[in-house]
Amino acid sequence: TAERILTALVQQQPDAAQAWYLLGTLHEREREWSLVTDEYQRAANAKPDRLDYWTALAQAQAGAGSIGAGLETLESQRARF
Repeated sequence: TAERILTALVQQQPDAAQAWYLLGTLHEREREWSLVTDEYQRAANAKPDRLDYWTALAQAQAGAGSIGAGLETLESQRARF
């Protein structure tokens, strides 16, 4: 499955931002928020210049019930973008 392939990839290449992001999108469909926030955070940390990764992280944090954390994530990136 795609999940298995992506999981193997990030195990071999922990800085593979796009793979982390895609894992997050897979888990977001299943509303597995703890996994989603971790995966989007790893993607954003690996490629901090990607606004879409930060936005996805903020949305996942809000989806997990941490609206404050989502707002903090967006605020922390506001000056950069």
